[in-house]
Amino acid sequence: MRLAGLGRLGWWALAVALAGAGCAHSRNKDRIGLIPPPAPAFLNGPMAVLLTNASGFSCHVVMSVGSPANPGERVAGELLGRGTQLLFVPDANSLAGKRFAKRGFSFIWDAAGQRGYLLSEALQGYAPISSPVQATNVVVRASRPAPERAGGHPCQQTEVEVASNNGTRALFRVWRAADLKGFPICIVTAAPGRPLAVNASKLRLEAPSSRLFLPPDGFTRYDSAETMMAEMAMRQENLRRKPTEEPLEFQRVPRLEAR
Repeated sequence: MRLAGLGRLGWWALAVALAGAGCAHSRNKDRIGLIPPPAPAFLNGPMAVLLTNASGFSCHVVMSVGSPANPGERVAGELLGRGTQLLFVPDANSLAGKRFAKRGFSFIWDAAGQRGYLLSEALQGYAPISSPVQATNVVVRASRPAPERAGGHPCQQTEVEVASNNGTRALFRVWRAADLKGFPICIVTAAPGRPLAVNASKLRLEAPSSRLFLPPDGFTRYDSAETMMAEMAMRQENLRRKPTEEPLEFQRVPRLEAR
């Protein structure tokens, strides 16, 4: 993916960078500019394959950087899965989500093909996104015999290694809930440094409609995420020059309603 360097840290790194630097193309510090929001690490990365074993699910997910006792930046939202397909809609109330969720961004992602779409409710549009890095092998390296609890569920902790086609190997500690058909209720990176943790809650083991993993009917397709962002920046510039006009209010999470 074009923003793979940012993807591992999730949206928070981009949000912090933009908050400090602003956009070089506008005086409006809240303007997005031409930078598409990167897919969070649990979509665009080796962690995604750990979420694709369930036939179907929906849950609230929180990704944080730092130790469990001292978590740092967070991104949260609703995550849906159906086989290898994932849909993430960020929560506007989370720290990192405020900047982008209010403009109606969401992600459709196919973990098998490492490609998907960036959707914008604001523009009623979507654009293809992809990553050249794909997981090639998953190996369970260790398992703790004694059950543990995570998120209020009895869990089996395992250590999993995911190899990718670029030669890298990512190590994770995974807590699979015994009462939720082994769903990975908690995933933590096991590499040295600041850990990246993903915790799921409010899990429902039901397959969402397949239509949710396709761009909505009536949405305009853009050639690239950058093209779509340029269109949004142009519209925001036009609104800035017309102070008498009411700014557009973007509604969130309409795609999670029954279709």
